[in-house]
Amino acid sequence: MITPLQRYILAALSRAKYEFDENSKVYVASVSRLPGVVTQAKTIESAREELAEVIEDWVLLALQFGDSIPTMDGIKIPRVSSRKLAHA
Repeated sequence: MITPLQRYILAALSRAKYEFDENSKVYVASVSRLPGVVTQAKTIESAREELAEVIEDWVLLALQFGDSIPTMDGIKIPRVSSRKLAHA
């Protein structure tokens, strides 16, 4: 069974942009709706794998700090009180 977080990550990955940086010879992957979510790797596959991890970390940190998380293709991650996170 796929979790809401996994669905969100997949939706975010479907919006990812990948560019090859000629200077550093790496692929740069980002999701424009998620500030600071950027990775780089030697292959697109590696960039996508790393991007999935960064998206997950970004969402978990946003939850921890009570930041809003943008809806992604109709998938919304609701805010959680810091008390609930402390007991998780």
